[in-house]
Amino acid sequence: MAENPYQSPSTEDQSAHSPSLPRGVSRRSVFWLLAIGVIAGVAIGAATNAVNGLVCPQYFSIVMGWKLPGWRRIVEQGIIEGAATGLIFAIVLLAVVGLRTGGRARLTDALPYFWATCSAVLALWALGGMMGCGWATLDGASYRAAFPIAPAAGTPAFGWVGGSIWGAQLGGAAATVVVSTVFWLRWRAHAS
Repeated sequence: MAENPYQSPSTEDQSAHSPSLPRGVSRRSVFWLLAIGVIAGVAIGAATNAVNGLVCPQYFSIVMGWKLPGWRRIVEQGIIEGAATGLIFAIVLLAVVGLRTGGRARLTDALPYFWATCSAVLALWALGGMMGCGWATLDGASYRAAFPIAPAAGTPAFGWVGGSIWGAQLGGAAATVVVSTVFWLRWRAHAS
């Protein structure tokens, strides 16, 4: 094929010839990120509910409507909710990574951001628990007014569990947005 003398070298598609661009995300990489999301969610859900079940098992009786739940049932609930939440967070991060990089990122490009989200979920779980416990300890009357289902006895423990769950779920959603945004902005700098 004859060369076009009017075509600028800068208008050629360089991506097909450039060895410096990362290889595309394979289906296996997508599977692994989703699997890691579920596994991490299971681990976090089991661990946090194991602690919460020790702190205040009555929380689960009251909120879930269970009659005297055993610690195992509380942990199993954490596993179920953690798996679903981990999968959702992994899908969001995977979508951001895929869209931002045009499918050129490797699994290793996304994993540090995924682990940052997991770390944030654990930190926000603890922070939410401390805030709930602190509120219930310092002003139990206003806590029970805001959450009428809270028992009169054991309100700080109830506050820990409720606050920690809110911290993990709402904080985890916020952390996913923040971490995804950081990836988006950093990839721009990486790609330039």
